[in-house]
Amino acid sequence: MLIWWTPLAAGCLVIEANSLRRTFQRRQNVPRVPPWSHPWTIAAAGVLALCLAGTPLGVEMMTGRRPRLAQSVSAQTPIAAVDWLRQHPPAGQVFNTFEWGDYLVWNGPPNIQVFVTSQAHLVPREVWGDYMAVIEVAPDWNAILNRSRVETVLLDKKERGALIAALMRERRWVRAFDDDVATIFTRHR
Repeated sequence: MLIWWTPLAAGCLVIEANSLRRTFQRRQNVPRVPPWSHPWTIAAAGVLALCLAGTPLGVEMMTGRRPRLAQSVSAQTPIAAVDWLRQHPPAGQVFNTFEWGDYLVWNGPPNIQVFVTSQAHLVPREVWGDYMAVIEVAPDWNAILNRSRVETVLLDKKERGALIAALMRERRWVRAFDDDVATIFTRHR
């Protein structure tokens, strides 16, 4: 989130610094500087350039080479699991950890049908209720997966241990992929 909020914070900081500068100038009876001045414009552009330089886009613009995906995302991003899904495109609905829904849509197999994304405000209440029941391993969690025609489950190993254990006990589900970050189950045919 810092990538998106840092430029906004820098802009607010420049505005506040300019306001503070004007306050002190009035107290010293210094003539008022016109609202648009070259030094403040240059300072704001410099702060914005510094913020941009720390982003993957900035690195690509400055060096001409695209940073590797692993350098652009957090260590908890399921890069290998999504690579596996691209090599073995899932048929039907994928139940996923909601934090990974956007990444799946962006970098997953074409036309992947994710259960939820991080835009929870757009998810219908019933679907969100089903998602929470499955994640919390409610008594009807497996029935919800059946009713929703889920064929693949992608879970965060660090946060979803109870659901992973429940899936391991079910004969209908087979662990198809596993690494330090994620695990994928597919429905046994």
